[in-house]
Amino acid sequence: FAGTFNHFNPFRKIFYWRLSKKFRDLDYFFGNKDVFYTSRKKISFDLLNRQHIMEIYKRTAVNVIYGSLNDYYFGESWGVTDRLFNIAYCNGFFICDHKRHLPEIFDVDTRLYTFRSMGECREKIRFYMKNKDLRDDLANKFHAQVMANHTIDKATEKLMSDIDAAVRK
Repeated sequence: FAGTFNHFNPFRKIFYWRLSKKFRDLDYFFGNKDVFYTSRKKISFDLLNRQHIMEIYKRTAVNVIYGSLNDYYFGESWGVTDRLFNIAYCNGFFICDHKRHLPEIFDVDTRLYTFRSMGECREKIRFYMKNKDLRDDLANKFHAQVMANHTIDKATEKLMSDIDAAVRK
């Protein structure tokens, strides 16, 4: 599994560190450009290389998304991180902590890809490590929905449409 954190949200770092202790038999890595934890002694990784990041998202069996910066500053929020869209764009598979607006983003049963506790997260990682076909099917669904509804082009079109509608009033 893979996860990232930043220095602004210490809860995310603690979550991934605790999660890694439960998976000594799996390869894992998580971190940021300054601090990096891995189950391997040495790993070649360039966090600033977009192509490298995209390949890691795609090749990682289970990308784990936990928390957002909004959670740290404002308590539990409904906001998702951009990583969710980035991983789906790369046709990678992810599980994430539950956010109430996920059904508005993806037309996929949230019970399949969300968790509400560390224990449920561990269970889903173990489950999806054994079920590649299901992982691939969900990754393809996420990818198709991101490409159809959540690209920069789509967001720009909606913004321009909303501005046009507001001006016409």
